[in-house]
Amino acid sequence: MKKITALLFCIISIFCICSGCIREDLQYELHSSGEYYIVTGKADVAKKNITIAKEYKGLPVREIESEAFMNWIKLDSITIPKSVMRIGERAFFGCKNLQNLQIEEGVEEIGEQAIGKGFLEIGEYAFSDCDSLTKVILPKSVQWIERGAFYDCDSLVEVIIPRNVEKIGTDAFSECDSLMSIVVDVINQYFQSIDGVLYNKNETVVIKYPQSRGQESYSIGYDVREIKEKAFFKADFKVVDLGNMSLEKIGDYAFQDCKKIEEVTIGERVNKIGKGCFFGCVNLQRVTFNDMDNWSVVKKNEKNEVTDHKDISFEDLSDPDIAIDLLQKYSEYEWFKS
Repeated sequence: MKKITALLFCIISIFCICSGCIREDLQYELHSSGEYYIVTGKADVAKKNITIAKEYKGLPVREIESEAFMNWIKLDSITIPKSVMRIGERAFFGCKNLQNLQIEEGVEEIGEQAIGKGFLEIGEYAFSDCDSLTKVILPKSVQWIERGAFYDCDSLVEVIIPRNVEKIGTDAFSECDSLMSIVVDVINQYFQSIDGVLYNKNETVVIKYPQSRGQESYSIGYDVREIKEKAFFKADFKVVDLGNMSLEKIGDYAFQDCKKIEEVTIGERVNKIGKGCFFGCVNLQRVTFNDMDNWSVVKKNEKNEVTDHKDISFEDLSDPDIAIDLLQKYSEYEWFKS
């Protein structure tokens, strides 16, 4: 009996020692409030498939820290629980082999001081440079998609925007060479998709044209008044018609590096063309201004102070060849019509 008891004691002791030696996959840190944990990084660099815990030491896991998994080349898949309310800036930046991104559906109501008041925020450049991601389906808990969130995801073909998203930052889906479609839940009150192109709900603003949509030409909607910054960045069409009667403003770098574009028509109500709008459009052959009167160009410094100002003549804009030269010459200037 004594031998059996001793043997059991040894087995239990060995189990306890080994249990204490088990390495956790991830590192967690208690938030300064003492109310929840933050994922701060990886503990086991050999792991390829990671599941973030919903709770740690009896408290919820609410955040993934900025740069927590940055440049983790071996990472193949990650599951993020619905408890997480914020994915920090550059959290998965450069995870080039990340193929499977799963953010659990649903959201738990939490206190007034909690991040996002119960909704998920995807931070700036959080999944930028994740070259192996092919499709992103975000859960309905996502509310904010910050600047550059999926920037330079070369294999990304389709993005599905859920119903509660109310903010999409500039460059969120720029440099996505394979992107063909952005789909928005029809219940969303802030955005909508028209044939795979991202607009605001009222169809008055073009936000993002998928880089590889595959059309030879594109005409913006009749009610569009504004084209956002980098909206058509690196788009693959040859002809774009901006000649509708509503368009007033074209944002900075809106058509930058559209290397296939050959022809552009600018409507008569357009009164502002942002800097760098047609920069890098190396095959642009014809630009038609429907109204050539009262145009000027203005250059500003970082303090938004005017450093240079020039008037553009009616005659120059009447000549398509000269108009193209002027657009390139003053590419870092803002164009205004008085």
